[in-house]
Amino acid sequence: MNNRKKALFNSRFEMAVRILLLLDIANEHLSADKILSLDFIICYSNDYGFETPNLHGINMYKLSEMANRRKLVYNSIRSLVTKGMIQATVDKGYTFCITASGIKFVDSLTSEYSKEYREIGMSIIEKYGGESEENLLKLLHSREASEE
Repeated sequence: MNNRKKALFNSRFEMAVRILLLLDIANEHLSADKILSLDFIICYSNDYGFETPNLHGINMYKLSEMANRRKLVYNSIRSLVTKGMIQATVDKGYTFCITASGIKFVDSLTSEYSKEYREIGMSIIEKYGGESEENLLKLLHSREASEE
């Protein structure tokens, strides 16, 4: 028997599912850094002024997750492109959009978590979807500074 534990939380699979949900909600091409930032805000929405509870709970050190999350996002994107669930486009850098195969998968999700992610995600996209990567990263770090 394999003694290595399979990671359920913060795994490439979990990140891939969230990327698919996010791209489906956004309904547009997003860069990897924009995916990273918007997903982070969705997971910690209450900390960014939304009435919803944080999907990932209260975490004083959440920004320390960013380096690992960035790696997870890039690895998950690579996997999703290879599987044909998202498509890459080159336009001032790489951007990604969900494919019909990805939409089919997302439409099959029925968990409470996926429903909450969608609901929160729609509010986040409405408020921050038009922001640049730079402004989103500034927002992430300004929240850290205001919590100290």
